[in-house]
Amino acid sequence: MSKKETIFTPKTIKRFQWLNWPLFRTIAQLTVHDKNIKLRPEQLNENTNYVIVSNHQGTMDPFIVCYNFSRKLDKTLVPVHFFTANRFMLKPVITQWLALMGSFPAKRHDKYPYGLIMAEHLVGNGQTVMIFPEGKVSQIEKEHTPKHGVEVLARMPNVKLIPSHVKWDRNKGFFKAYSLAIGKPFDGSNMSAEQIMDKVYSLKFK
Repeated sequence: MSKKETIFTPKTIKRFQWLNWPLFRTIAQLTVHDKNIKLRPEQLNENTNYVIVSNHQGTMDPFIVCYNFSRKLDKTLVPVHFFTANRFMLKPVITQWLALMGSFPAKRHDKYPYGLIMAEHLVGNGQTVMIFPEGKVSQIEKEHTPKHGVEVLARMPNVKLIPSHVKWDRNKGFFKAYSLAIGKPFDGSNMSAEQIMDKVYSLKFK
């Protein structure tokens, strides 16, 4: 890659994500309304690369999804890297923190690798990537047409997709509460972006 390959090494990101696990896990548990996680450690294979595919209803979606994984799931999936809107990566301090949490710019960036090229690089090197194919935050399901990037990642060698369905729809004290469903890994290599997202939206919260 022509730019700096990564902001931090996967090993550093993994350590930082594990360090923050107690805090974000607690927040995730305190704000959950309904949860249905069918993903189990025995369904994962160390020789398979995983792409987590989710709809996008809020800025906390990556953290809510990833910090609902058990420690046993983390052993295979962590570190998780995810696309982040460039507007959140304008200030150096925030950029550094987000990068330690696994994020990389979704669009062209002057300093760091970004977007689909970065995602392909990470997946090709055995890293887990989380992608939001619809590209934009929306409280309305299926409001935005999913982009083809998820198809590109799904067709890479030894890749399986993990579907995640998020819905922020209730208040819980000072916080919004969410519902979450995470499904079993599946082969999306012959599916369109729309078909993959249909799989995401088919997941039930109970």
